Amino acid sequence: MLKYRVCNNCVMDATDLSIVFDESGMCDHCNTYYNDIRPNWNPNDRGWGEISKIADKIKKEGKGKEFD
Repeated sequence: MLKYRVCNNCVMDATDLSIVFDESGMCDHCNTYYNDIRPNWNPNDRGWGEISKIADKIKKEGKGKEFD
């Protein structure tokens, strides 16, 4: 039987059958956010510049194609 646990950082609990808790009681969802997402999340001018470069590249590569 699975032991019922709740993440000490958020509301996720053991009803998510694939959840994994670390030794401090934090779930893998929170660890993914803090380790992988947050360091690369730039909701500011830097992020806007990065997404604009990607959009410009897509537009350039699609110019003149059927779904331009």
